[in-house]
Amino acid sequence: MTGSLSLDGHKLLYHLDSVAKWERGDQIHPLYCSLSLSEACNHKCLFCVYDYIDRTKTYLDRDAVDRFVTELAGSGLRAVYFSGEGEPLMHPNAVEIIQNTKARGVDCALNSNGYYLTREVSRELLPHLTYARFSVNGCSPENYKLVHQTSVKAYDRVLKNLTDAVATRKDMGLQTTLGAQCVILGENIHLIASLAEDLKRTGIDYLSLKPFLPYEMVDYRTEVDLQAPETVEWLKEAEAVSDDNFKVVIRWESINKIEKRSYDKCLSHPFMLEVDAKGEIYLCGPLLGMDGFSYGSIVDNSFEEILQTEKYKKAIEKIGCVNVHNCMPNCRNDAVNRFLWDLRHPPDHINFI
Repeated sequence: MTGSLSLDGHKLLYHLDSVAKWERGDQIHPLYCSLSLSEACNHKCLFCVYDYIDRTKTYLDRDAVDRFVTELAGSGLRAVYFSGEGEPLMHPNAVEIIQNTKARGVDCALNSNGYYLTREVSRELLPHLTYARFSVNGCSPENYKLVHQTSVKAYDRVLKNLTDAVATRKDMGLQTTLGAQCVILGENIHLIASLAEDLKRTGIDYLSLKPFLPYEMVDYRTEVDLQAPETVEWLKEAEAVSDDNFKVVIRWESINKIEKRSYDKCLSHPFMLEVDAKGEIYLCGPLLGMDGFSYGSIVDNSFEEILQTEKYKKAIEKIGCVNVHNCMPNCRNDAVNRFLWDLRHPPDHINFI
């Protein structure tokens, strides 16, 4: 099930029709949307990028999601990633929303901590998901309690849920990719190889290891030195757990260097969106809740109506004034921006391919 994973970079090369329209200056609609079903979360991870948000039991309106997806599915939306500032599976209608989104012809993926992924939920969800990625940042029961700020019993529950999900996938003859992601922290680096062994036993397809990305809105900072020989040795030990059925994917490029941005403006907004649990639309996750960056609300208006508002126009103008060199490194939009910037600023002699 591991296939060919592409966890970094971008995939706009497979959507050149939209890119060509963008180059001509035509109106295009987003190909991808990260959609938050819940502002609430049952965990309080040490490093959470949304730690600055006041946690309330706010859940995205089910009917608004259906209207939004139905509208955009007819104009180019290809994929919805159910992720965001809270735990998606806390939404009381999460399963139904994902099923309805898939029924509109849109590919669906899920990012979850896995705590609520019971066997029953797996049977209802997995047939509608291209992939599910589970955030597992603690590497033993005690370490999980420390990092996720939750019960010491949660680690074993999550591993059991992943094991059951793999069994469900097999029983139902599904092709859904199942993986986990762990953020490398000073609190967990010495145990990451052990985590890889535990996840391998569940039968999931891969474990992705990525560095912590500092964000100015979050106070947490990790003490781990990613370049230290001891750290590299721990990561290589985890990588060695890989076999033909389970891959430990270390984001070496992100770890070894954080490239200076080659572009001066964020150009990705026509292609991708973030919707928070209140229904507000933003360009990217780090802007959620930031004053002046919301395009409008999918609860109140259709996307076409939002595009005509002054609020949307002012948000796009504000995005155009953002100093991207101060943005968090290796953001989700980064690779897309590099590609689009190069198209707008080609080198000399481009016919000499």
